[in-house]
Amino acid sequence: MKINTKMFGVKPFLIGACAVALLAAQPAFAGHWKLTGTPTGGYTAGAWGSGMQITSGESSISFSDFGGLSNSPSITGNFSYNGTATWVSTGDAAPTSITLSETGDTYGTVLYASPASTAAANDGLGDAPVTTYTTGYPGNTLKVEAKGTHSTTLPVSGGVLHFSRSFSNYAATGTLVEGSVSYSVSVS
Repeated sequence: MKINTKMFGVKPFLIGACAVALLAAQPAFAGHWKLTGTPTGGYTAGAWGSGMQITSGESSISFSDFGGLSNSPSITGNFSYNGTATWVSTGDAAPTSITLSETGDTYGTVLYASPASTAAANDGLGDAPVTTYTTGYPGNTLKVEAKGTHSTTLPVSGGVLHFSRSFSNYAATGTLVEGSVSYSVSVS
């Protein structure tokens, strides 16, 4: 099909085409989500390790921690994150939905396990917790990991969403017991 530019004129046609392209490239909402909240928690008293490492941006946060104990009956890690996503408008009302993109990874490890050792992990994202037992010979290494990646779109009202996540891991009965947790979330 040929377009008759004489009928409309070349300049108005090009200006109209550029305007349509520019409007199509604009975002659906003028503004962005801001994520706040500080992760809390830690490992059994006396554990050595990294301590909680936190990295955050305007619309994302991640944290990790690693801990271990030698010649101790067990190590337990309990962590939580209470997040608030708030719409920061630059002209538009808040969207009616928000997408959380999350990854959780926890593990518990028993090195030089005794005949009856246990390790457990919960990734905090609603996936089933994992628990492993061994009745094997001493010297075994027992490691259990719970890991999940989720992208969830949720309804939101008034430009504010509150959400909570809890993570845990446990390792018992070995010469060396360790645990690790990591979590990241971004909102869009």
